[in-house]
Order: sequence, then structure tokens, then C-alpha cells
Amino acid sequence: SVSGEIDFIIQENGILYPIEIKMSTVPKASMASEFDVLDGIPDKKRGMGAIICLLDRKLYLRENLVALPLSYGGDYKVQDIDLEILVIYWQIG
Repeated sequence: SVSGEIDFIIQENGILYPIEIKMSTVPKASMASEFDVLDGIPDKKRGMGAIICLLDRKLYLRENLVALPLSYGGDYKVQDIDLEILVIYWQIG
């Protein structure tokens, strides 16, 4: 059983993109274990998930999970969703 929360979920065209914010420089796939609960939602699919953290570079943790640094300024896209906008918000927010 999963207990906890997901910081943000972006939904587009029936696909859910979970996002977790962590104050870690060493992200682990287990930090996104709550994302699994999305697989049980009828008529929805789980897309690429992201952990936004204090890492100094983009790092794929699994096929469907990427860690992004708060200062990431690249053109990373999850399907058609540009996470750069969210990352910039956290830099200045």
C-alpha cells in the first residue's frame, strides 16, 4: 500500500505526469514510489514522471522517471509538456 502524496500532477489528454520536489542532491527512484498509485486510475495513463531536486544535471532514474535540477535550462519535454516552465517558477518562486 502506498501512503504519501505527489507534489504536482500535470494532466493532458488523459495522461498524468507526476512531479515530486525534493531537497536532495542524490535522487533515487524510490522517492517517486507514490507515482505508482496513478496506474490504478481508470481511463488515465501515467506519463513520464520527474523529481525536481538539487542535482547538478538531468539524470534518468528509470525509463519513465527523470531527475531534473532546479536550475535546469534545457529544452526537456515530457511528451508535449515543457517542464522548463515549472522549473523556472521554482527558481524564482
